[in-house]
Amino acid sequence: MVRIRQYLQEFWCTDQAADLIEYTIIVAVFVLASFSVIGIFMPSVKAIWSASTSELAAAAVVSTT
Repeated sequence: MVRIRQYLQEFWCTDQAADLIEYTIIVAVFVLASFSVIGIFMPSVKAIWSASTSELAAAAVVSTT
């Protein structure tokens, strides 16, 4: 237990901890930006998906008759 505590203290006091925190923040910002973009474009994607599904269903009906 003492070794783990000593390792964590040494890790926290080095530049590795700062780098890890910086990379974590960068990833978090990227994820939030991705969710925002997905949220903004989701209605358009749903409309395109719905239109293409309708067109494919209509084409299937026409091709079977």
